[in-house]
Amino acid sequence: MLRILLIGLIVYFVLRLLQRFKSSFAAKQKQTSETQMVRCTHCGVHLPVDESYLTHGTYFCSAEHAKAHKTSH
Repeated sequence: MLRILLIGLIVYFVLRLLQRFKSSFAAKQKQTSETQMVRCTHCGVHLPVDESYLTHGTYFCSAEHAKAHKTSH
């Protein structure tokens, strides 16, 4: 009887662990699929907002493009 209870508890904890891993993975998948994309004002390439350079309300793909845009305008 004790052996059956112990096996049941082990199975329960393994299933709970797998469930947490699966929900964590699904949340991460959802978060990465909702990444906001912006367009570089200078060259027009699209990139994630967290990888862009924001200067005076406009987005750039690099500091060089921000500087080049500033000197051309």
